[in-house]
Order: sequence, then C-alpha cells, then structure tokens
Amino acid sequence: MPIRRTDWTPPEADVLSRSMWTGASQVNTLAGPARWRCKVELPPLSAAAQLAWRGFNAALRGRANAFRLVAVEAAQRTPAGVLLGQARVYGDGQTGFQLILANLPANQTVMKAGQKLTAVHPDGDEQLVELAADLVSTADVGTALLGSPLRRTYNTSTTASIELGSPWALMRKMQPVGWGVGPLTTRYDAATVDCEEYF
Repeated sequence: MPIRRTDWTPPEADVLSRSMWTGASQVNTLAGPARWRCKVELPPLSAAAQLAWRGFNAALRGRANAFRLVAVEAAQRTPAGVLLGQARVYGDGQTGFQLILANLPANQTVMKAGQKLTAVHPDGDEQLVELAADLVSTADVGTALLGSPLRRTYNTSTTASIELGSPWALMRKMQPVGWGVGPLTTRYDAATVDCEEYF
C-alpha cells in the first residue's frame, strides 16, 4: 500500500498539573507505558489501489485487528554505513529503561540517539522504542538506553527478537476511515488514517 507521509508521536507517560492560584506546575510520571501514535497519509489512489486499500481496511474490522507499521523511512544503518539486522537479549531480568543486547556490530557506535528498535517478546508482545542515547558496542555487546520503559521482562534464555534494521509498531485505527466516490472517477482522493499502538 503506498504511503505519502507518516507523522509519529512518541509515547509520553506523564501528566502536567498547574495551580490556578500560584501558577506553579508539577509533572507526574504515570506507571506503565504510553502508546505511540501515528497519522498515516495515503496519496491519491488508482481504482485498483483503492480496492486493495478497502480490502485491507475491511480486514481490520474496525479496531478489532492490528497491523504492523514500519517506523523508519529506510532500513537503518550504523553511522559507518553497515546495514543493521537483528540483535539478541544479553542478561536476565531486564526491564525498565535499558536493554543489554548482543550480536551487534563490534566495537563501534551501532545506533544514534533517536533511532528506533522493536522488541518482540516470546509472549507475542511487540514494542517500538526510541533510543535516548547512542548505542555503543564493546565486542558485540551494548546497552540500549530507552526513551520509554519496556512492557515486559527480558532474559537471555528467552527467544526474544530485537529488530534494529526495519523496526515497526503494532498499530490499530483510532476511528473509521471512508473514501469519496464520484462519476467517472479514475483516481480517489487522499485519505488520512489516525493510528495508535496496540497492546
């Protein structure tokens, strides 16, 4: 399905309170993870592409089913230009804002702050996270400092998959999406789909 543009909003699990009397503000961090949001803009579609889009939309059954949405414009590489693939978890009991990884390109800056990865837990949970600092490897091991907390605990013994090259988020539509039809229509208007992370 062709996509013209995606506008991503990262998860922020906090609430800002401001006093009406003093003007003082306080930020409270909420327990548990927040959700990624994305606005997906489709280009004007041909009649055949419009049918494919309608079929995809129908298969979602409203908000009942989710879909994977790739979260990068192109496959991610190291600053040195090496194409990234998959890593594995290194160490037990990993949760919170860091994840120790192995099977990385050795002794280099592997990823820059702001790049993303997808952690796929053996229970099926798929979580997109953004790096809060550069990921640097010693030998083939490095610690990823994350911008949002992990939803699951990861262990070396699990068969978790960590996607570095083409990370995605598991998403669902937030509202119904329609389309316009007119006489002698050969191209259909662009559509916008508002999505949020599914878990």
